[in-house]
Amino acid sequence: MAPKRPKRRIVRKLLLSAAVILGLLTILEVSARVYYAGRVGRNVLFYGTPWHRQKVSGRAEANTGQHKNKIGSYTKYFPHQDLRDYDRETGEGFEVTINARGFRGKDWEDAKAPGVVRVLTLGASSTFGYSDRDDETYPVYLEQELASRDPAGRTFEVINLGIPHLQTDQLVELFLQEGVPLQPDVVTFYEGVNDASDQDSPVILAARDRGGVRRASVLRPLIDLTKNRFMLASMLDHRLPVRIEVFSSEDYESHASSISAIFLGNLQLMRVAAEKAGAKFIPATQQAKSFLVPKESMMGVSYADEVIRVCAKLEESRALTAREFYFLTHDLLMQDLRIWSRAEGLPLVDGITALDADRRVLVSWVHLNARGNRTLATAFADAILANLE
Repeated sequence: MAPKRPKRRIVRKLLLSAAVILGLLTILEVSARVYYAGRVGRNVLFYGTPWHRQKVSGRAEANTGQHKNKIGSYTKYFPHQDLRDYDRETGEGFEVTINARGFRGKDWEDAKAPGVVRVLTLGASSTFGYSDRDDETYPVYLEQELASRDPAGRTFEVINLGIPHLQTDQLVELFLQEGVPLQPDVVTFYEGVNDASDQDSPVILAARDRGGVRRASVLRPLIDLTKNRFMLASMLDHRLPVRIEVFSSEDYESHASSISAIFLGNLQLMRVAAEKAGAKFIPATQQAKSFLVPKESMMGVSYADEVIRVCAKLEESRALTAREFYFLTHDLLMQDLRIWSRAEGLPLVDGITALDADRRVLVSWVHLNARGNRTLATAFADAILANLE
């Protein structure tokens, strides 16, 4: 019977070690929730539960990017949802205002006041204003620009309908459901990256099947299983990215062409709905980057220059990171947007050219700082004022 005692000791030691590890993980989990509750909002204390309304990590898009107020095929924020974000360049935190309708910014009346020119801005996180304060988004700057520059002295009301992560098919429904009833005079569009990075694309799914998606860590399966329940797993998730490799230019061409057809089809639906509502539809090309060029080397490198570099890498190595792959797809969408706008006789705001002067305004692969938003707002204001009767 004596030999059983060492086994019991081993079992006790294992149980004690497991208890210590579980205790440490619990302390870290609670500490993370308390810390981010101060940075992001009180709801983070209930992360992973039915009462939680936002996904939290140290990244701006995780702070404000989770919205679960489902309306048809799209989601938006809950009325007056408690949100905080932070400035990517300074690290300073700030409150984000969500209005009574679940959109960013001040409240508005359904009925348009007499004499008011109402402008709706359609888009996703770039329009919403990731890592930008309430008074630094391009819709806010656009209202200021229009009010100060209109020679007729009209009153303008710019409503921000940007919701992070939405693709154009969801934006179509959002516009039909909530935009058209607002009787807009002008509808703007600034998006493209979310369609370009569509994870349900047949090409991306095929790449996963054939091993084109490579796990960045052996921990990835466990993280994927637990990241929506535990904040520690969610935080680790952002440090273990999945790398998508594209092995041929044919993969890119197939993905990009299929996405472009959907993108342009949805733009046509938005344009027709806007015109039926008596509004002018003004799209814009969207500035973006692939991260192939470091930020410190970005000065003097235009969007087109970066496209050339990414294409050269694809030609040489036959493999691209996910961001590079999506960036090339985004470039095709923007090219097709220019062609479509000309064919439809629409005014087009060239956001890419407007922001090419200094692409250091990009604080992520697509989001702009306050200076970039001001530049984009000026370009939109030029087009709106030139096309108003």
